Amino acid sequence: MLARRWTVAGATAAMATLLAVTVATPMQADGATTASPSATPTVTPTATPKGPWMPDLGPAFNNPLGSQKQKYVVNTRILKAVQHANPNSTIRFSTYSFDREDITKALYKAHKKKHVNVQVVVNHNVVTPNEIWLQKKLGKNTKKSSFFHICKGSCRGKGGGNEHAKIYSFSATGGAKDLMIESSGNLTSGAAAGQWNDVYSIMGNTRLFDTWVKVFNQYKKDKPVKKRTIVYKSRQLDVTWHRLNTAALSQPIATKDKVTTISARKKKKKKSAGDPVLKRLNKVSCKTSAAHGDSKGHTVIRIIMYAWFGNRSVPIAKKVASLKRAGCNVEAILTEPGGQTVSILRSAGVPLRDAAWNYGEKLATDGSKQVWGPRLYSHLKWMLISGKYGGVNQDIVFAGSENWSGISFSNDEVTLQLTGAAFYKAYVGHFNQMWNTNATHTETGREDYGWPPKPWN
Repeated sequence: MLARRWTVAGATAAMATLLAVTVATPMQADGATTASPSATPTVTPTATPKGPWMPDLGPAFNNPLGSQKQKYVVNTRILKAVQHANPNSTIRFSTYSFDREDITKALYKAHKKKHVNVQVVVNHNVVTPNEIWLQKKLGKNTKKSSFFHICKGSCRGKGGGNEHAKIYSFSATGGAKDLMIESSGNLTSGAAAGQWNDVYSIMGNTRLFDTWVKVFNQYKKDKPVKKRTIVYKSRQLDVTWHRLNTAALSQPIATKDKVTTISARKKKKKKSAGDPVLKRLNKVSCKTSAAHGDSKGHTVIRIIMYAWFGNRSVPIAKKVASLKRAGCNVEAILTEPGGQTVSILRSAGVPLRDAAWNYGEKLATDGSKQVWGPRLYSHLKWMLISGKYGGVNQDIVFAGSENWSGISFSNDEVTLQLTGAAFYKAYVGHFNQMWNTNATHTETGREDYGWPPKPWN
């Protein structure tokens, strides 16, 4: 090939010629006539004015085994939105735990220098020094425009449970209005450095944003509410805020682009019973069209779940196993599964991978004591379906804050349902990357896995 015969001197001469040609052909203003190089006047290009800062939208996924930038994908989205918050706008945060100093200081700076209303609601189990510091700066009075409130339990429930939904919202930041950032990740260093998490951002959906503000206003009152389920529903995005209990599960009802709330006391005589996860699984059929599912026309189910244990886990595991036996293409990535969960899934031949590494002493989730467990793990909570769901061939992502364990019935949680091939492709692509790399290992039930031998590429 000609390129192989080039010498260093030849390449240098060629580059010099290229530069000479570039310099001798200056930019021309519109309508200008072309003159000889020596007679052409210098034209100063007009600087393009910069528009306002805009947030990244849609889904993204962090990588605790990657670069600093890859680790902090979730935190960076939130931090930048705080830093660009518009004067006199309102920031509303709800999260389980919060220890990030950079975001703490950014919130206070926005409040102090730009008069941003900063409203934060967190769970009570883990109260960090940064939470205490920010609460002193913002105050505790939830009737004021800025405050930092620690819920006693689930903010909208009768004792017990947790505020477990992670939503970070901005009425106006940069050029974005009504920005909502939902994540499986808390605002902690551990969530970035030791967990796989996701984030989903949406802006400009005023109806959804107003629904969220309604939920948040219930959170900040820290009192039980009669309306246990609030649903936003549209063609591609459903968002369900729920505080459930096993005695009387409320049934969300929603029509296109409308929001409906149902009180447990106002249900009809026929009560809604059962687990919402089971209700979703019961809508799955294992035969689908050629445009969905796998190459054999089987519905594909991909599950990645942080906590899947306890009494609640067994019926869900049995249903997943039955779908596998019925021909569905099922795979699951687990972090904290119960022994029964693993046994039931294995008996049906469901391929399993484990996303928990580096076992040892660590702080318990509630901050109460040191426990034995994984210090690197997946914190994701997904069910991905490509195939027949509810009698329709479609692609659906279920993501959010809810684990498949009993305590989620008492928590304040949020679930996103994203419908469409583009959503599914993004999430299943990340699932496959974790499945096929050293982000996961074979599920054996053992707890002696050390740090992965090399970074995940």
